[in-house]
Amino acid sequence: MRSLLLLFNFLFFYCNAQQITGIVTDSETGKALPFVNIGFVNRGIGTVSDFNGNYALDISKAKHSDSLKFSYLGYKSYAIARKDIKNNELHVRLEPSAIVLEEAVVTNKPWKHKKAGYYTQTENTTCGFQTNEKGNEAGVKIKIKKPSYIDSVMFNVVKNPFDSIVLRINLYEIDEQGLPRKNLLPENLFVTLKGQKKYYSVSLKKYRIRRDKDFIIALEWIESKDATSIMFSCDITGSGIYFRKTSQAAWEKIPLVSMGLAAHIRY
Repeated sequence: MRSLLLLFNFLFFYCNAQQITGIVTDSETGKALPFVNIGFVNRGIGTVSDFNGNYALDISKAKHSDSLKFSYLGYKSYAIARKDIKNNELHVRLEPSAIVLEEAVVTNKPWKHKKAGYYTQTENTTCGFQTNEKGNEAGVKIKIKKPSYIDSVMFNVVKNPFDSIVLRINLYEIDEQGLPRKNLLPENLFVTLKGQKKYYSVSLKKYRIRRDKDFIIALEWIESKDATSIMFSCDITGSGIYFRKTSQAAWEKIPLVSMGLAAHIRY
């Protein structure tokens, strides 16, 4: 009788479960990890943990073969198959990984500086995030002609109805299909937007990121607010916006216009 009851509960969960909840923490300190990317890989089903590491995710549309991935810069990723999720609570402990910075290049030649990408502060052409889902990203390709250090990321906010809102900045390598792949940053980089209109320049100098190939800068929405209400300057002569719906989702490219994202590079 007990076995039949357990089997019934097991089948009931698989047939009716709509949401899992949990907390993501550091495996060594037990400290909650804020803004962890959580989602089924390439399925468009994802979210981001809140400031206290809590998350909730609707899994009703996930297939049993789908893989649920938890990723956070500075930590090893964790993945579990949908079929192996046995109840509606899933607490995850992520293991820290070593942060490795590139060696600095010493030279007696004066550095040359340049703005690469789409540097604009126009208010006539604007664009923004495509959805309100946490973990959705929008970015542009930055072309590199010679080995360069990426000293800062720049963008201009045209409309911001919030007193304060936090975004994550991501830098990606580009894969064989021309889409974002591995994150180039060794740790999470957040920027707090304050005020209706403002130009932002976020320093990356301490990371000593040196590139001899093109890369992608992306802004990521990580809070539970209306992402589509924020607008950025855009360039109508750009080559397109790289976009993904939510955490761990597949990347897409929207042609014609580019978000006004640029990098201050040094070579």
